[in-house]
Amino acid sequence: MKELFKSLVFAVLSLFVILFLTQSAHAQVPPAGRVAMFCNLGKFTVCIPTATLTPTPTNTPTPTLVPTFTISGNVFSDENRNGLKDGSDANYTASLPPVTSSAGTITPNINGTYTITNIPAGAVTVSYGPPPAGYVMTSPLTGAPNSFSVTVGTAGCSVNGAPGAVCTAGNITNLNFGITNTHPWFQSTCGDYRDDNGINDILPAGLSAFISSASCTGPGLPFTGNINANFAPGQASSTNQVVGGASYPELYSGLASQLETSYPSLLAKEQNASIPTTNLSTVCTLSNCTLSGSLPHGIYVATAANSNVTLNAFTAPVNQDYVFLINGNLTINGPISVPVGSTLIFSVNGNITVSSTVGAATPTSTTPNLDGWYIAGQSFILPTAGNCNDLRLNIAGSVVV
Repeated sequence: MKELFKSLVFAVLSLFVILFLTQSAHAQVPPAGRVAMFCNLGKFTVCIPTATLTPTPTNTPTPTLVPTFTISGNVFSDENRNGLKDGSDANYTASLPPVTSSAGTITPNINGTYTITNIPAGAVTVSYGPPPAGYVMTSPLTGAPNSFSVTVGTAGCSVNGAPGAVCTAGNITNLNFGITNTHPWFQSTCGDYRDDNGINDILPAGLSAFISSASCTGPGLPFTGNINANFAPGQASSTNQVVGGASYPELYSGLASQLETSYPSLLAKEQNASIPTTNLSTVCTLSNCTLSGSLPHGIYVATAANSNVTLNAFTAPVNQDYVFLINGNLTINGPISVPVGSTLIFSVNGNITVSSTVGAATPTSTTPNLDGWYIAGQSFILPTAGNCNDLRLNIAGSVVV
């Protein structure tokens, strides 16, 4: 009986080994999701599968949103040249606005508007140019490229003085560029003109910036420094002679303060020579100065700091010579007439501004509105009246800036 039991057990075990070896020959690669463990048992290899592994999930980080802002505005024809889009000022629609930006995505539109999107918070420079042919900028006047420097963002939005622009919730609207094809121009009769920053005198077609008359044999010369002069669509003169430019630069080598007629130079000469002077405030009120038609000749001074003078119309007496030294700004509110035989010099440490009411309403008038020498330490300013009916200003003398 024992022998029979042993035989049955041996037979069953043999069958199990045969079946197992048969299965193991086809199960060397474990099923998907299982890990195989290999053990050597003599000549046999046994594959024991483990439990299915579940991967540990990875948390997806929540993205941080960076706020962006927008700038929008217009390119407009500035009819009254005040740099502000107002009244009947319409957008310039003949071409897409050539607007560039230091940040964001620009979308120009044929209706004269533009939008800049996706701007991160911070400083942005928005530029326009060049203007269309025959047009000049009225706002901004920073020089090419004409640009606004602004700041977007809720923490410190700023239009930085841009005319008409507004900050709202970190965005900027009405950042407008003004252009115009109606602009003043100057013309010199028998005289030269120098601008080392480049002469930009846009004349109507067929006209010249430098002309002659019965008192001279030819037109004067434009001195344009190291930048090419621009007179288009007009021209320089009948000879088109120009001194200087990019190809043949010609620059004044001295300083403005070293000019013989500058305020510091003339004041030093007067003091070194101990020439008697008269305080201008003793003959008129500086803020509303009306000089007498019998004013004695001499040197009149306003040398205190910021001695600004507003001068009304004045006709100098015959055979009298005057020098006015003003340590401030001079505003001229009326015509200044100097007869033959007399001389008059205004040498100013600051600006000289000629009121828009000084001049002739007749465009062809050649009657002088200002006689004499006008020397400005800073700028010689001719403001517009703002209604496209500016007067013609005729100067019989010299302007030095």
